[in-house]
Amino acid sequence: MLRTKREIKVPMRAVSRSELPISRSWQAMSQSQQAVLKAKLGDLYLSYGATYVDTDPIQFPHRYRKSRDREVAGFVAAALAYGNVPTIKSDLERIFAALGPAPYEAVLSARADELLPSLGGFKHRFTTAKHMAWFLLVTKNVLSDFGSLKSLFLEGYSSDQPSIKESLIKFVDGFLGLDGRDIYCSV
Repeated sequence: MLRTKREIKVPMRAVSRSELPISRSWQAMSQSQQAVLKAKLGDLYLSYGATYVDTDPIQFPHRYRKSRDREVAGFVAAALAYGNVPTIKSDLERIFAALGPAPYEAVLSARADELLPSLGGFKHRFTTAKHMAWFLLVTKNVLSDFGSLKSLFLEGYSSDQPSIKESLIKFVDGFLGLDGRDIYCSV
């Protein structure tokens, strides 16, 4: 069971091995399998390259030099990466304009009474300014408690699992277990 520094217990859903996708860790692969995978990933990288980044929401984390800003930017971009790409990019521009040049610091210092007005009528498909404010304030709690989103993920990560599915479930449970109801009512 995950624990936050606030000692909030996160309920875990039991997952049987049969529900997990069949996959192997890099270490369990033979050298020839590793070489094949590395070659395929290299080909994919070359086929998309830097020009592809400009057409995708992944461009937003690439704007920042600090890894903590990239982490927050990537998380926000991923949260809104559904729908029409030009609309996604336009809506992300609004969010990142509100967060300013340092998303990590902006989220960490965010206050409910200031965040919602700064998002002024934001709407991305069915995600409203209130939803986005809640998301950013819960992210703030994760950053306050763990220092990074990665640290929350690693709390539930086990290298002996055949995939990261269980770790992702624990991450989401940990994220949602940070008493978001009070936050949602405050915005």
